[in-house]
Amino acid sequence: MGEIVAKAVYSAVGQFFLLVWILPAGILLLAYLIYIMVMTIGEIRKK
Repeated sequence: MGEIVAKAVYSAVGQFFLLVWILPAGILLLAYLIYIMVMTIGEIRKK
């Protein structure tokens, strides 16, 4: 019984870590890449 509870707790902690750290980092990375692409296209159009 304790093994099932421990597995559930580890799963919840893993999901919490994923939502709090990995997801925002991924969103920031994606936004940064989009920003680089937009600025690059803007510079190409200027010339």
